[in-house]
Amino acid sequence: MKTTLNKIKAAGACEDRYAHLLKALGKIQGDDEPLPIAKIIETNGIEDAVWALRTVEGHDREIRLFACDCAEIVLHIYEKAYPGDSRPRRAIEVSRMYAEEKTTLKELDAARDEAWFASWAGARAAAGDAAWTAARGAVWDNTGSAAWDEAGDAACSATWGEIEILLRKYL
Repeated sequence: MKTTLNKIKAAGACEDRYAHLLKALGKIQGDDEPLPIAKIIETNGIEDAVWALRTVEGHDREIRLFACDCAEIVLHIYEKAYPGDSRPRRAIEVSRMYAEEKTTLKELDAARDEAWFASWAGARAAAGDAAWTAARGAVWDNTGSAAWDEAGDAACSATWGEIEILLRKYL
């Protein structure tokens, strides 16, 4: 997976983190040269790399699956608090199926809505949010911005070391 410095800047990167990235790459300004997400992990860390996923194009499937992985590692929190509520788990399952083109957008929307209701019913417990955002993340907007927000939101609920391992399997 790759992006560019110009895409990162255009997406509203934090000025300090962007300056750090430029310096680490030995550059003084942005450009359109392909920049691997793995390089961002090396120079700026996993949090910035997850944020930069919003600027990656052409890896919809991988980013959706990454968002699902992030949601799954915190799902146990929700399920412990609400043991009879399988809506977040189902949303993750349907989101995975959508990533693999094994379900429809209509089914994905329904699962997303159910996870949304579950997260509100569960006082927006961390795993409920993560499952909802993973399902929501499978619906891409016209700009190709993808599940970057969802992956980032779910990642906040887990350890960054786990998140890095998850992300690297898709790079």
